[in-house]
Formats: sequence, C-alpha cells, structure tokens
Amino acid sequence: MEKQNLWNNVMDMAMRLPGVQVDRASFLRDTLHRFCTREQLEQAISERPDVVIREDVLQEIAQSVISHHVLNVTTISAAAGLPGGWGAWVALPADLGQYYWHCFVLAQKLAYLYGYPDLRRVDGELARNLTIFVGVMMGVAKANEAINALARKVVESTVQKMANDTLQRAAWFQVVQSVAQAIGVKLSKKKVATIASKLIPVAGAAISGGFSFLTFKQGANRLNRQLQQSMAYFQTVDRADVPDNVQFDEYEEV
Repeated sequence: MEKQNLWNNVMDMAMRLPGVQVDRASFLRDTLHRFCTREQLEQAISERPDVVIREDVLQEIAQSVISHHVLNVTTISAAAGLPGGWGAWVALPADLGQYYWHCFVLAQKLAYLYGYPDLRRVDGELARNLTIFVGVMMGVAKANEAINALARKVVESTVQKMANDTLQRAAWFQVVQSVAQAIGVKLSKKKVATIASKLIPVAGAAISGGFSFLTFKQGANRLNRQLQQSMAYFQTVDRADVPDNVQFDEYEEV
C-alpha cells in the first residue's frame, strides 16, 4: 500500500499541472492537418487517424511527438539538477511532477494517434487509464495485459458501460491498483537514483538530464509499440468478432 500511495501522490502532483488533459479533437487537428485534406482530417477525428493516414506516416508523427517530449523532459530535468547538494531535495518534487506530466500528455497523444477515443470522456476515470499507460512505459507486465483489455473494450463499445457496471468497475479497479503498486516499487527505485544524481553539484545536471532522457525515451517507445499494435483491434470495429490471435509485446518486470 505504501508503494501504491507513492504513485498516487506523484500522479496527483502531475495531474494538478495545467494542460495535463489533452483534447483529442484539438490535438489531432493541430497535428494531422499537414498530412491530409480538410475532409480527411474531419474523418480522422470522427473515426480514427489510420482510416485516412498510412501507418508508416502515423509512425513518423508519433516519433516526432516523442522527440518533442523527450527534449522537454531532458531539458527541465537537467535544469532541476543544477542546484546540487541539498538543493536537490527542493528540486526533486518539481522534477518528478514535470516528468510524469510529460508521460501523461504523451500517452494521451499517442493513444489518439492510434485510434483511442477521447480518454477524458471514456469512463470519467482518466487517472486510472493513465496509470495503465505509464505502467507500460515502465515495463510493468500487468499493465500490458490491462492495455490489451482496454483496447478490446473500446472495440466492443463497452468501455462506457464500465462506469455503470459495479462488478466490472470493481474488477478494473483491482487491475489498476495492481499496476499502481508495481509502478510504486519502480518509482521508489527511480526516486533514489534521481536523488543520488542531484546531490552531485553541477555534474548532477548532466546525470539527471541523461537519466531522464534514457528512461523517458525507452518508456515512450515501449508505449508507442503497444499502442500501435492496438490498431489491430480498432481496425476490426466493423467486424462481428475481435481476433484472439493478435500478438502484443511482453516486457519483464525489472
């Protein structure tokens, strides 16, 4: 429970920052208008981007979005490492908050590129869905299982019903709790490493920035691959059955 509370505190801090909730239609309109006609853009928003934009192009767009957030995370983290010494204790909360703010924003953007509906309106529990996405970024195996289940429910159009189904809601809550606990364990290790890097004056900036660069980029690419594979479910939206043989990446809990 202690580890889960650690994640809940970090999430609460990041969720309070402005701009953490991404409007799907606005993001897709701003991002895709250079790659399609006005009519295609409206279709991408009302349906899914892959309906009008090739998958390889979506991948290029996704990598561009990832690079943007990697740069910002690294820059801010390096700046937070500049105080050195005991100033690290002051900088650490802000650094963690901005790091996971970027995780949350990036996760929503990638999800929208690959066919997810507006996550702010799915079941009224944006934080729970973001916990799953961050779990994937951090290599939590249970999060991969959960994101697969979420993709299936989007296809089956039952996500909205989850909020009104007590049993399904309770089961989903247990899944999210399990992922949050696993994230908390990993987060406590990351926190120790981050503190250690910041305690070194001046050099702490380079170490902190480099640490954030590696962990964020690796996690972003994990999530990108998993969400890209979710399109295999979304592309069956007009079919009666969802295929059971779609393969998803698995990651070891480290």
